[in-house]
Amino acid sequence: MTALSKLATLATNQETSIKSRQQEILNWYYYSLEFENKVRDITAD
Repeated sequence: MTALSKLATLATNQETSIKSRQQEILNWYYYSLEFENKVRDITAD
């Protein structure tokens, strides 16, 4: 494997890792939002 192809593979792996972490953050955001909505609904009754 050439140095250039190793660099390309490393860059692709890093991009995949970043996208995965961004998706995880989004998932936690939506979970938190739903949790707050449910708490609001329960306490409104």
